[in-house]
Amino acid sequence: MGNNSISIKPIADLLKFNFYIPSYQRGYRWTEQQVTDLLNDINEFTPKEIKNSDEKTWYCLQPIVVKQKEANEWDVIDGQQRLTTVLLVLHYLNQGYVETRQKKTI
Repeated sequence: MGNNSISIKPIADLLKFNFYIPSYQRGYRWTEQQVTDLLNDINEFTPKEIKNSDEKTWYCLQPIVVKQKEANEWDVIDGQQRLTTVLLVLHYLNQGYVETRQKKTI
């Protein structure tokens, strides 16, 4: 066995890495309901008092198991559906942010 370790990383740290889905993994299969359930879970986790304050809080996703290929490259062993969903949601939110900023500058 190699060096196995467990660490908790914020989503922002994950954005610095390239993730690869090995060919033995199934394709993306989450339904709209599963995505909604994840988003509702995150929303319900965040206490109402914190949503409107500067206090920091965090939500711990179920584990995502990866195996390092190179410096910033990882094979996703388990958690592909969660990771893909979170990255798609972040991409969608970022697109909305960019579009809003562009409208303000016009």
